[in-house]
Amino acid sequence: MCTYNFLASKLTDKIPSNPNMPIKAVKYQLESEHEVEYAHLRDYLEELRRANPGTTTIVDVQQCDSSSDSSSDNGIYPVAYALVEKEKYDSWLWFLDCLGKDLGLDTRSNFTFISDRQKGLLQAVDRLYPCAEHRYCVKHLHGRAHSDVLLSNMCEVLNRWLVDARDKPIITCLEFVREYLMKRIVNVINRMSKCQGPLTPAATKIFEGNQKDAHKLTVLWNGDGKYQVNGPHGEQVVVDIVNKVCACRRWELTGIPCKHVVVVLWNMSRVNDETVGPLESWVHRVHWLDTWKNTYNYKINPVNGIDMWRKSDVPTKLLPSIKEATTGRPKKNRKKGVDEKVDLIGKTKLSKKGTINRCGNCKEPGHNKRCCINASVNTGQGQ
Repeated sequence: MCTYNFLASKLTDKIPSNPNMPIKAVKYQLESEHEVEYAHLRDYLEELRRANPGTTTIVDVQQCDSSSDSSSDNGIYPVAYALVEKEKYDSWLWFLDCLGKDLGLDTRSNFTFISDRQKGLLQAVDRLYPCAEHRYCVKHLHGRAHSDVLLSNMCEVLNRWLVDARDKPIITCLEFVREYLMKRIVNVINRMSKCQGPLTPAATKIFEGNQKDAHKLTVLWNGDGKYQVNGPHGEQVVVDIVNKVCACRRWELTGIPCKHVVVVLWNMSRVNDETVGPLESWVHRVHWLDTWKNTYNYKINPVNGIDMWRKSDVPTKLLPSIKEATTGRPKKNRKKGVDEKVDLIGKTKLSKKGTINRCGNCKEPGHNKRCCINASVNTGQGQ
């Protein structure tokens, strides 16, 4: 015999703890709970706006067909979330349009999307924001954003934490998301309070690695604002310090001076006796600790319980959306991208097709650690 355990929502507690309850009775109780929460949805949104001034809440409804009713440190900061009936073109178009209005975006806006290419998303972005850059795989290295984040992995981590909310009644689901984001922001703030230095921890780690690699390079100056940087194994790139451009494109992509730029700055200071200031001052402001802290100045505030919500003055009654009939068991796992594959134990891996293999020892391309000719130099062995 199967035993069922039920967890009631915060707003209602009508499902008795009875393992012998018929399945039909359970479904009826759950459907009733959905109707109760939809009835309080506008009141809940009123409370959200009261507790969090400046918050935008939007309800998009469809007219009821019933004639009996006369009215019917690389990280992410949460900006908006929405509940829709299905991931499709119309849903994405509505959500992105609302997001654009809230953020003051238009068709000329210059920003970057990173997505998992869900149904209708690409078309919605192209229609509303044709000037936006859209990243979704490692093949798209070009861009205007000062970040080398090329995948939606961070979004998938967030989705993994929120998957338990999807089957809950609407307000319970929204409260699950809001409370999770509250805790997530506090966790980031606690981490920031322990950080020191001008840059974020992630940027500091990257920049320190670039400085370490810069010791292997040499510089030739052209007498103006351009430098030729030479490295082992025939490496040779040009750095334009005036326009802040390096031929390797890492500086442009991430906003963090690459190893070629670092050695040029050293050369400018030590050889040419130029004033370059602290090396961190050449890092884009997006990676500064102060910028990170300013981003998290915006908090998500707590809200009162249902008995203290102000009643909405909208006379129409909200009803649960009509569920489309589907065949088979509902799927919760996201669809894998074309650049992903699953190994024998079910873990998702990113394809390495088109990537450059680099040695784990000397960081140079074209070979691995086992056949590295610089092994003795880097490990301090031999001459």
